Amino acid sequence: MLLKNVKVLRPKTTKIQKRNGIGYVYQVIGKSYKKDKKYTVENRKLIGKMIDEEWMVPNEYFEQYYPDVCVEQETPEFSDILRIGCFLVVQKLFRDLQIEDVLSSIFGDLGLFIEDIVSYMITNESCTFQYYSNFMRNHPVMDKNIRDDTQISRLLKYNIKEQDINLFLRAWNQMNNTKECIYVGYDSTNFNTNAYGIELADYGHPKVDEGLPQYNLAYAVNQKDSTPLFYELYDGSVIDNTELEIMLEEAKEFGHEKLGVLMDRGYISEKNIKALRTKGYEYILMMKQNQRICQEIIEEYGAAVQSLEGYYIGEHGVYGTTVKKQLYGQETNIHVYYDDIRASEEKVALMSRYETWEKEIEKKVAKRIATEGEMKKYRKVFKLKYDQNGYLVAYQRNSRYIKEEIR
Repeated sequence: MLLKNVKVLRPKTTKIQKRNGIGYVYQVIGKSYKKDKKYTVENRKLIGKMIDEEWMVPNEYFEQYYPDVCVEQETPEFSDILRIGCFLVVQKLFRDLQIEDVLSSIFGDLGLFIEDIVSYMITNESCTFQYYSNFMRNHPVMDKNIRDDTQISRLLKYNIKEQDINLFLRAWNQMNNTKECIYVGYDSTNFNTNAYGIELADYGHPKVDEGLPQYNLAYAVNQKDSTPLFYELYDGSVIDNTELEIMLEEAKEFGHEKLGVLMDRGYISEKNIKALRTKGYEYILMMKQNQRICQEIIEEYGAAVQSLEGYYIGEHGVYGTTVKKQLYGQETNIHVYYDDIRASEEKVALMSRYETWEKEIEKKVAKRIATEGEMKKYRKVFKLKYDQNGYLVAYQRNSRYIKEEIR
């Protein structure tokens, strides 16, 4: 039996016998005389086979005759023990969700390589690809070969085209589309980047401002089971409100005729609401507190909802009601909720913050070194008095403002 991953230089005392183009290496262990044929023959023992002109792969008998020969052993590509748990789960998910078939039809043999990359990212909880080959050495691979990070880079840069991604998204959304209305959670985020050569990177309004260019990502997720449906990358200077209209066009292209969109208050605008109505999509958005219609509804219905009579929604443990109002030219259902437990908690937190601020102001008054420019965050909650040199000398709570905040 040939030894795996082992090679040695062929000893000069051995002899080679070729059969079917393969050179087999024999050790002469003696001679014997053939009386019937009247000549001497060599007694040989097979000790391996040739790899090239110099190197051979030994078998288990080689060491008996050459115990001192240096044996070079190559590190096997895979470990002797493989961790298969996560691999089996990911593989089953790919097959059950038919992702394996879609990838194969679009990318051919590279589909299995893509599956391995996804398996690595899920199992290792990382997309740091320089560790890919080491990690996959003791994990099964669908592609049958362990590739390195340079091959992953080439795959992402040259082999996966934009049209391929669109083909995959189209197929994926067709598989996850139903005749019923699908409610999707829609949101966007941004990523700061130091990298060069990213065409979408531009300066905008990042959530965390690091003084770097950014690119934006918008995405839609099935609200029922958290299945991601589609996404889009945008130039870093594009604002959230503009992104929505483009995403709605994509939803139509992917075959979503019945769609309900859930969004946060950052997307409520006349342009977005009218775009949703034009497409025939349902929508649920949070309203902005500073909208005039929001203030009018709170003034009109707030006291009634807070009275707690007949407005309790047991399923959610809050009080609420629905009113019909004109919103951007069309009658719309607007839902008003009141959570007395949360209101109490927020009131305590608010008053605790004001107490802390008051102690901070007391110290500033005692030292008489605080100027008007340093007191911006206190201006609404406290009435502040300065001396002729512009230093803080006294303060008083703005009771009217605090009562309004609590209300």
